[in-house]
Amino acid sequence: MFSVLTRTPIVIISTPQELATAQNFIKALSVFIPRRKDEILFVDIDRKEPLKAEHFSNMAAVNICLHNHHVVEDVLPLESLPSLCILNLKDCSFTAPSYNGRILSNIDQRIRILPLDGPVFSIIVGVLSEVERIVMWWQAITSTPYYTSAITDHVLSKDFTRLDMMIIE
Repeated sequence: MFSVLTRTPIVIISTPQELATAQNFIKALSVFIPRRKDEILFVDIDRKEPLKAEHFSNMAAVNICLHNHHVVEDVLPLESLPSLCILNLKDCSFTAPSYNGRILSNIDQRIRILPLDGPVFSIIVGVLSEVERIVMWWQAITSTPYYTSAITDHVLSKDFTRLDMMIIE
């Protein structure tokens, strides 16, 4: 969720056996990707060609299906790897920026208590509603012409981390 909200490019590495699942996941994920006014972000559910670093400037989510002996380094530029969220279904690995903030702190707990086929979509929508409420609150409080030390103290009391501020921005 942190990667989605901070607009970190998300890459799913699949194999032919998981291709349909990966494509469906990318389609569902694309609903939640925030966009700025007049911005175009690309979602590619079945990328065939290797990606270059410049592709990630407007790429939100992509699925790359690895066939036979291909490895991640064949399809992703090495210099971009640290800045990507990568779910590799081929070797069951996940790499992404870590999150230790307050805004999304209990999403894992909410999802873990669900049964296997539980309403994950409802939880995601609920979390996004909470995030939107916090962002609207932040905009209202920081855009007031009467921004005072009392308001600053109130904002600081919320214990937002740098990562929370990335979400708010």
